[in-house]
Amino acid sequence: FDDRNDTSRVESFDSVVTRLGEGTRCLRSGVWEEEEDDVDLWMEKTRLQGLYTLTRKSMSLTVGTRETFMETLCETIRLLCRILQKSDETLTQNFRDAFSSHVYMLYSFMFITESHAANASNKTQKPSHALLRQRQTCTDTMLQAISSMSKCKNILWQRGVLDETVWLLPCRSAYYLLERSSGVQARKAVCGDLAMQIIAKAVENDDAPLTPVVASLMDLMHSH
Repeated sequence: FDDRNDTSRVESFDSVVTRLGEGTRCLRSGVWEEEEDDVDLWMEKTRLQGLYTLTRKSMSLTVGTRETFMETLCETIRLLCRILQKSDETLTQNFRDAFSSHVYMLYSFMFITESHAANASNKTQKPSHALLRQRQTCTDTMLQAISSMSKCKNILWQRGVLDETVWLLPCRSAYYLLERSSGVQARKAVCGDLAMQIIAKAVENDDAPLTPVVASLMDLMHSH
């Protein structure tokens, strides 16, 4: 990663996003394949470092690079969801790690970008089209993630025992969006309907950890 100046930094970010996109394309076959000797491409150190750096530095990216990164990250999660739903036996630990880490990165990306939007100097300015498009894509992807986890918990986790830390990530992103909605227009701007669908999916699952879900819902009701 070249951090000497702004130009070098932008080129480095673009290069990392391109490499992540190349890795994502191998999932489009709909099959999860691991390399020899159990060396997993999706948990390889360079890829994880790239994901972490782009997420942490997301507000330093150009608008175009940030949008490409977001689309690549969301596409990866959607492809992993598709593989999960097509599988008929419990997937490997490598798959679980890849799925979990990408959902966590998307949650972190949403938190960072939404925090930046909330702290913008001009609070009366309407959200940009780019931000609205980003919210729609990210929230829809989180809905797909929790839907897949709910439907395929026996495939994703041994004996179908939910990993609470991963399960609650889509819910936490939904809460953050709903906290910012007040009124019909605001709710539409933050994809409030999709956020409510995410929470509904969590509540529908009999094995879900309902205590934190219900507690957060009560907090939202009280705050509004």
